[in-house]
Amino acid sequence: MTNNSLSYESVLIVDDDPIVRSIVEAGFENHSVGNIHTAVDGQNALDILDQDPGIDFIFCDLNMPNMDGLQFLRHVADRDFKGEIGIVSGEDQVIIQSAELMAAKYGLTIKGTLRKPVDFAKINGLLNSSGGSNVAETLAKAEEFTRNDLVFALVNKDIKPYFQPKICTKTQKLAGAEALARWEHPDLGFIPPASFIPVAENEGLIHTLTGAIIKQSVAVVADWSQYCPDLKIAINLSGEMLTDLQLPDQMLKVCAAAGVDPAQIVLEVTESRVLSSSAMPIEVLARLRMNRFELSVDDFGTGYSNIDRLREFPFTELKIDQSFIRNAGNDDFARKCVLASVDIGRALGLRIVAEGVETAEDYAFVQGLDIDQIQGFYFSKPLPIDAFATKYFQRPAAVA
Repeated sequence: MTNNSLSYESVLIVDDDPIVRSIVEAGFENHSVGNIHTAVDGQNALDILDQDPGIDFIFCDLNMPNMDGLQFLRHVADRDFKGEIGIVSGEDQVIIQSAELMAAKYGLTIKGTLRKPVDFAKINGLLNSSGGSNVAETLAKAEEFTRNDLVFALVNKDIKPYFQPKICTKTQKLAGAEALARWEHPDLGFIPPASFIPVAENEGLIHTLTGAIIKQSVAVVADWSQYCPDLKIAINLSGEMLTDLQLPDQMLKVCAAAGVDPAQIVLEVTESRVLSSSAMPIEVLARLRMNRFELSVDDFGTGYSNIDRLREFPFTELKIDQSFIRNAGNDDFARKCVLASVDIGRALGLRIVAEGVETAEDYAFVQGLDIDQIQGFYFSKPLPIDAFATKYFQRPAAVA
């Protein structure tokens, strides 16, 4: 075999099979990688990863004792690992695909995957590939979901809220969080909302799905209030729910049962959904606001709205669409849209939130504006309940 040099300086091989470890190790040695660590399970690997922060490639098995590869990858993501990952397994291809999708949704960079048994040719093929998993391609391979799939997921509570923090611009402290629906499929792993929300809307299940997210999120507010009494949780409402005249009463019952002040709940609706000629959305939103729920107009700037119409709705918050925030640094039109949105929000007396802040440049830009809160991957991706509580309230995580 030809001796080829890779850009990796330190690698970690995680597999309980000594033969596989030897083959993979030889493959890296053939590519002139000098610093090679090996581990027999996930916990052993985490210990090594903590001792050597310079590791830039992890080659990971899935089925291992003590801590399996899926659990290990979750912990790797929690450590904000920036290197590349190769996944190897003797499991069915659907399990490997699920692991790849899960890792990608956790923000990890997947170099590639291999089915066992492995040999030098397979190892070289993976290491010489361009790498970088294509999430869209992975999702395209997933089956199309049916109404029964979604009903089953809701009954089993596989669809649950993840929480993305909203940070106060002035203090850089936690000000709130947005609840985002995530489907933890038992076979396919993490399913993004774009793959199941349309199914819920088309199959008449969006009320049930949103109701489940609302109940779980309100329960979280009740729990987290002991750590942050003023914390506000934002929940997205579909357009269909804005014509449900029973929604205000139902929301009040959920909050009363959990002992939660309605003022701690922010209900987000997209701009294009509320700017209709129907009187029902006005009644629903006005009754919600009258009962102290906060109301946010989401994705502001994308609905081609008449500003005068916005005054007809009792909003308390304006969220500037992430597409404008992301492009403000190199697009004069996007930058002007952000500045105009801030001016509009201030004129209407609304709290202003910038979403989609992903880079240091985005952060520097919004810090210089009269914006109240910031949300985006620059601070954190959406986190499961326990991971969020551990990160922001220093509460010990539940044992996996």
